[in-house]
Amino acid sequence: MDKDLFMDKIDEWYDNDEHEKIIEAILALPDSCLDDDILGQLAVAYNNVGEFKKAIAVLESQRPRLDGYYKFHYRMGYALYYASMDEECEDNEQLTVNILERAKTEFARCMNLNPPEDYLDDCDMFMEWIEADLNGDEDEEENEDAEMYEEEEMNAVEEHIKEYYGEFPTVLHEIVSPDIHVDICIVPPTDERPYYTLVTMGMGAHIMSIPEELDPEEHGRAELLICLPKDWKIGESDEEWFWPIRLLKTLARLPINCDTWLGWGHSVDNRDPYCNGTGLCGSMLIYPEDAETGSDSCILPNGDAVNFFEVIPIYREEMNFKIEHDTHALLKKMEGIGHIIDVNRPNCCKNDN
Repeated sequence: MDKDLFMDKIDEWYDNDEHEKIIEAILALPDSCLDDDILGQLAVAYNNVGEFKKAIAVLESQRPRLDGYYKFHYRMGYALYYASMDEECEDNEQLTVNILERAKTEFARCMNLNPPEDYLDDCDMFMEWIEADLNGDEDEEENEDAEMYEEEEMNAVEEHIKEYYGEFPTVLHEIVSPDIHVDICIVPPTDERPYYTLVTMGMGAHIMSIPEELDPEEHGRAELLICLPKDWKIGESDEEWFWPIRLLKTLARLPINCDTWLGWGHSVDNRDPYCNGTGLCGSMLIYPEDAETGSDSCILPNGDAVNFFEVIPIYREEMNFKIEHDTHALLKKMEGIGHIIDVNRPNCCKNDN
């Protein structure tokens, strides 16, 4: 078989909306000819004729080889989204939710792989649809009471994140916001910063209850960030990968829930390890590492400062050392330990009494 001629014929059928012919032609090929290019076209054709379960089956057979390829995750998200409308889902709300959550994960993975602009636009559209499907009018009413930035304030925060941390093609929008609306901006790895940077956007809409001796215009607002290795599976719902996002959202709401404030050097005890396989069970806030001067503060149009702090997960012994001594002492002991999360990093206070 001349593969180039065959693929040209598939393109011709695709342009003419003759997707059944694509399916018939590919299924007639011997197994030895079914490489990932051709199987990908089969999955697309199944999607285009509404055979979403078959598309999912084809794509799952490719996952071991194509996981991490933006087109694969887009095609899988597309198939899952429309599969959620299948008849068997009509009377099974939990099944529908599970399929939509899987679709959301696939679109998030696609967006984090820096796809072309048209793919990003389509992923954004599907993510909005999925969130609308997962929520109802009740959630919209609940969100109305949430504290949020004014439009000009939001624009200032967005531009600050882009200037100092990078463009964020993906935003994990919060579905339910009972108090503040906290989205998570996902800045993908670059040559200059070869790791993910996750930044909250919305925490600073709330002015924290700071000590009387501090100026609320300078210390009353904050946003948080955390840095993850470039091979971190952003968008996965398994707690092994999701806990940094949960941590950011939990910390963002701490000042509201506990009528307190967060600032440089503060530590927060999670009590239990963040996930299986690590002893990291607390967090410390420091000024952003590996960032330009000015990255730690965004000035809003009204003159208020929004302070940016990086979240550093720490061990129980490190937290106790910091409480007994101070943040500077712990940071000195942690010299040589990177700010990018490593769930297996050394415990710098393990042997301290």
